[in-house]
Amino acid sequence: DLAQANGLTYAQEGVGHRVAGALDGRTFSMTARPSPQNGVQEERWTVELSTKPPAGFGATKRRMLGGVSQGSTHVETGDRPFDGAVLAEAKDVEGARAYLTDARRAAIRELVAAGGIVYDGKVMIHKPGLDTSPAKLAARLATLRSVAAALA
Repeated sequence: DLAQANGLTYAQEGVGHRVAGALDGRTFSMTARPSPQNGVQEERWTVELSTKPPAGFGATKRRMLGGVSQGSTHVETGDRPFDGAVLAEAKDVEGARAYLTDARRAAIRELVAAGGIVYDGKVMIHKPGLDTSPAKLAARLATLRSVAAALA
């Protein structure tokens, strides 16, 4: 089972499930429960980053959101594949450009391709539906683990 194999705890929470604990020394949680908006099952995966990105830093799939958050500025890196796939934003644009090394840009591209985002010092994947395939769950966990390590 995913929780036990990774030293995490599992708990049934009402009609949902929660896996939580420390993943490579970072706070991790995964909840699977019906959405409060429509009652459809959803998964929410979160890993807190051990090193905080620059102020207001966020990254998501381009066109996933309409624009940047209030108080933040769009960050262009000059890396065309990254800038074409990812909407990066920060309050400290120059700090964000310095933060976005080749390795971090590659990790963020992997994350957004998997439907994830970086926001508020966390790496997250929100997936409507509920996967029961151990291979798919392990792959999602591996993505979060590798991205969190690359963004450290």
